[in-house]
This record gives sequence, C-alpha cells and structure tokens, in this order.
Amino acid sequence: ALFGGDEHAPEPPTEAELAGFARDLTGAKPHVRGDYPDWLAKSMDRAFGKDAADEGAALAARAPVDLRVNALKAETDKAMHAVQSKIPQAVASHLVADAIRIPQTDPRGKNAPAESIPAYGKGWVEVQ
Repeated sequence: ALFGGDEHAPEPPTEAELAGFARDLTGAKPHVRGDYPDWLAKSMDRAFGKDAADEGAALAARAPVDLRVNALKAETDKAMHAVQSKIPQAVASHLVADAIRIPQTDPRGKNAPAESIPAYGKGWVEVQ
C-alpha cells in the first residue's frame, strides 16, 4: 500500500489532508475540476468551451487497455478466458469483434502488465 509504513513510503495523510480529498469541487474553477494547470485554462476553454473541465478530467484519467486477439493463434473465447484468469475485469470490446478491453476501474491503481498475462506471452493477444 502507498502509506503502508515502509521506510521509503510517504507519511500517512493528516486528518486535514483526508478532509481535502473529500472536498466537493462543484463550485471550483474549471481547471481545478478538470485537473489541469491554470496556465492551460484559456486553451482548454477555446477548444472545449463549457466542457473544458469534463474533457480535462477525461484526459487526466488512466486510459483503458485494448488487446487484439491474434486469430491465427487462438479463438477469441479462449484468449478472453486466459486474460480474465489474470485480470477478471477484462471484457469484450464493443468496438471490435476480436478485441478485449481492460478498463481502468481505479484511476490511482494499475492493472497487471500485459507481459504478465499468459495469453500475451503465448502470442494470443497483442496490445493495441
């Protein structure tokens, strides 16, 4: 864990810091709600208008990972089962028939690296 008491880990957050994490940002400026620097606000406003905060937050979020199934080496169902054995939240892509999407459910967390998925090592799937 990030604050697990390891000698190289940061100090646990204070009560004031924890309260700050839970703060409601509804009335905050768009660059605060969108998680981008103030100096970028004019460009974001010009590009996205009233959606600048939402677009900034989307850009700051961790992206999902898409895997393409190598049909020469494995059937899609077989590859899906192999990927889900390591990463249970993997789902069929709604965009491409022979693809698997690994959604990022926790923006602070990380999924297992592709190299750790047995199907990747066997050449059944490739990162797209």
